[in-house]
Formats: sequence, structure tokens, C-alpha cells
Amino acid sequence: MIAILTGDMIASRKQIDTNLWLLPLKSWMTHHYGEQGIAWDIYRGDSFQLKLSRPTEALKTAIQLKSMLKQTKGVDVRIAIGIGHENYSSKKIMESQGSAFIRSGELVDNLKKRKQSMAISTGNENLDYEINLLIRLLSLTLDHWSPAEANLASLIFAKTQPIQAYAQTLGISISTTSERKKRAHLQEIIDAEQFIRSKIERYEKGM
Repeated sequence: MIAILTGDMIASRKQIDTNLWLLPLKSWMTHHYGEQGIAWDIYRGDSFQLKLSRPTEALKTAIQLKSMLKQTKGVDVRIAIGIGHENYSSKKIMESQGSAFIRSGELVDNLKKRKQSMAISTGNENLDYEINLLIRLLSLTLDHWSPAEANLASLIFAKTQPIQAYAQTLGISISTTSERKKRAHLQEIIDAEQFIRSKIERYEKGM
């Protein structure tokens, strides 16, 4: 199984300068997944696709992408995660095919209609309902992160460290960092991501 993340920038045509999100996105993708076109690509000018070989990492990666992009005021993204198989594998992600691609592509269109910013499609109706109910609750916070909160979230989801280390990186006090983490509900989001990860892992194993 693989996971396909299809991202669609929210209200991208209202952005005066697309480089506000495009350059950080390209830099982040290249750093983590290599050359554009192989594991990831950008299409239609304001959409992107990313292939992950480990579906259990899908939600965490989506949150990382959202936190990275939301560090710029006015920038946001909707992300549809499709989990399934890759029936035809090409050196270029946009030429590959399979159920994971289909589910992700169909889901991103539905997200726009439902005005939601994130969801998962596994092909298992009961599992999808349970996971997406929790993701909808998470999105009440994720969608309203301030740039400062998104910045801290990006650091925390990138590497687990003592709160002092995050404070030092951000150049703020430990108390301010702790308050920011609390305000962004980051511990609750971390716990929920781990719970959903365990659900996907069990699904992969056929449990």
C-alpha cells in the first residue's frame, strides 16, 4: 500500500504573489523527497501531489505541510489523503496509477464542495468515517492556526525536543512557547495523529 496526498491551495487566485507559498513548498518538498516530478509534483499552478511509501506517515505529513504553509499569513491548503495500491508505477508521479491516486483525486474535489481542508480515503467505509470524524474536529484548530502557532507546530512535528529547545529556536521565552503550544492544542493534535496512525497500521495489516 501507498498514500497519495493531493493538495489544493485555498483561494490561491486571491494571492497577489504565488511565491509566498510556491517557493516554500518547492523547497520543503525537495528537501524531504528529492527532485520534483518523481515522488512529488505541482500541477495546474496551485495543486500538488506527493507519494508516500508508508501510509502511516500520511496524516503527520499532511499536518507538516499545512503548518509549513500557514506560517505565511493568508496562505492555507486543503489536503486529500488516498490510501491504496499503485497498479502502475512510473518514474514520474503524474503518470502513475492505482486506487490510492483515484481516492485522493476524488476526495480533494469533495473537500472543496464540503468546504473541508483535510480528510482520508482508504476504501473502508467504517474506518474512513471514524478517522474523518476526528480529522474534522482537528481541523477546527488546524484551520485557524496563526503563523506563529504554525511555526511552532512545524518544529514540533519535525522533531521531538524539550520545550526549552523550541523556545531557543524561536527566540522566545519558555513560558511563551508553552502558552503557544497550549493555544494551538498541539498535544491534543499529536495524540490524535498517533491514534489515527495506529488505525491505519492495523488496516494495513488486515486487522
